[in-house]
Amino acid sequence: MRLPNTPCHVYLLDVNRYDFIKELSNVDRRSWSQVREARWHQLKNAEADYPVQQELQEATVQGWSENRAHFAKYVQPYFDRHDELTSQDELIFKGQLLGIPTVMRKELMEKTCATQIKA
Repeated sequence: MRLPNTPCHVYLLDVNRYDFIKELSNVDRRSWSQVREARWHQLKNAEADYPVQQELQEATVQGWSENRAHFAKYVQPYFDRHDELTSQDELIFKGQLLGIPTVMRKELMEKTCATQIKA
């Protein structure tokens, strides 16, 4: 059997766009996340002090401009993936991955490496 090499589009005619977007915005990532409550708050506080996260949060909530030059230089590297970024509770996600502020990366990497089983 040969399948055509063309994209397949599925149209959802019975879905109200406004209701669908509202439902998506109500998805609670905490319910499936393995991040503990204390760590969640720690990430939020770290992001509040980090200008890149603030700019990303603002762009994901208000919408991205069509022109990359409208953003600060430290936010421009995220422009190519802006359609994959979402935010919830001041935290930035790329799909199901939680964005970790730079100021916390070293600490979390050390804890992650320390918990791995040595072979």
